[in-house]
Amino acid sequence: MNKAGRRLVIIASVIMVLIVLTIINFFVYPFQSAKPNFADVERVFNKIVIPADWVEISSSENRGIAGRACPIEPGSACFHKGTRFTVPSGLTVEAAQGVFDDSGCPIVAFTRSEPIGGDPYTNFSCSIEGLEVSGTLIEQESGRELSVYVST
Repeated sequence: MNKAGRRLVIIASVIMVLIVLTIINFFVYPFQSAKPNFADVERVFNKIVIPADWVEISSSENRGIAGRACPIEPGSACFHKGTRFTVPSGLTVEAAQGVFDDSGCPIVAFTRSEPIGGDPYTNFSCSIEGLEVSGTLIEQESGRELSVYVST
């Protein structure tokens, strides 16, 4: 092979290496870099034991991109999973706090609010493995609702 042929092979090899590095940088690295990811959120959420007499009203989740990476836009609420329930009218704040305790929360913080002209509510929050576990117990006249969320 002459000098021109060797140069062409070297240039082609360098271009191929750059293409492979670009592919790794844009397609592989972001999917390995998010920790905790949606699988971690889902694992902690599945530890929460929901009593059989609670009725699910709605649920939401944000898996991000393939459950492993989040968009860079602010306010995307990535990663999260949550459910809202109708609960028995006799459910106490302590019983609701027990649901969060059973999920593995070492310490559950709660704050109670009684807004003038509004329904009283209690917010719960704790942290497990770098994830936030939170919820709100709303005490309406028509019944009580409890939401449970796990997010990054």
